[in-house]
Amino acid sequence: MITRRFNPNEARVAVRFARDVYQYTFNPNFESVVNRDYFLQYANEDSFENQVINGQLTIFGTLNSVGEIVAVIAVDMYNYVTMLMVSPNYNNLGLGKNLLNMAEKFVKNRPGDGCIKINLTRMNLKNYFLGKRYLEVKNETGVMYPFIRLYKPLNVTPNNVVYEKKEFNPAMFGVGTLIMFISIIFVAMCSVYL
Repeated sequence: MITRRFNPNEARVAVRFARDVYQYTFNPNFESVVNRDYFLQYANEDSFENQVINGQLTIFGTLNSVGEIVAVIAVDMYNYVTMLMVSPNYNNLGLGKNLLNMAEKFVKNRPGDGCIKINLTRMNLKNYFLGKRYLEVKNETGVMYPFIRLYKPLNVTPNNVVYEKKEFNPAMFGVGTLIMFISIIFVAMCSVYL
């Protein structure tokens, strides 16, 4: 299999592939019908081709041995992953992981905030992305989104990492934890003097 960046003509085929996979794998238990309808409207061949030509969208894909697309990922000019699809016949082969790594390297090497972002619509994939060091954007606006907003800082700078400042509260530690901590300090101090 070959994984590479797609040209504008291939973008049209990639969109058709993504639409087919999306419709085939759609499960209303993990995703809303609103999200499905939005994606199917968004995934327009002409629009994708024009965005690739204008540098607003970059598509990477994996081709099998006969040249068929079996997985795609698209990253827009704001470093959002706008689609990540793997053919069900090629699941669990690491193709999605490989494409995600390729997209992360691409974003890391381009100008911008150094973060890759994704609005995750398939709720059952949240733990997968959290395990890949993606962070959830805290929603403090009160607006309800039909997706989970995630990001991953690739070039760590003060401008792209969300820090939560927490006050130290000794009450959050149990008595056992404090005794263990004091014991460790005592042992460390004794070993310095020996």
